[in-house]
Amino acid sequence: MPVPEASVIRRAEARQFFEGPEECQEYFRSNSLWFGTSVLPAGERGGLDSGHPGCTEVFYCAAGEVTIEDGIRSYGLRQGDSLIIPAGLPHAIVNAGAAAATIVWAGGPDERR
Repeated sequence: MPVPEASVIRRAEARQFFEGPEECQEYFRSNSLWFGTSVLPAGERGGLDSGHPGCTEVFYCAAGEVTIEDGIRSYGLRQGDSLIIPAGLPHAIVNAGAAAATIVWAGGPDERR
């Protein structure tokens, strides 16, 4: 049986989209997982993500300082912190720092299955 081959996805190949001022790059999406990054300028609030039914998300703060709000609670993250977003929970990222913030995110399974 052949050994599967790893894949490199270059930034230029990632799907780019915006949620308000939040610049998103989705590097990978399959039936079981999605993965990408968001960059949010200082002082800005990203668009509201309505949540993903049946899908858990993980946010990792790679740079900067953010607050993630779910409409009831706020979760402060600094570089190196992560947050688990339960299935279906709406959320938005707010840059709480003086510099651009980078969030790495992943979730699954794909709600479009």
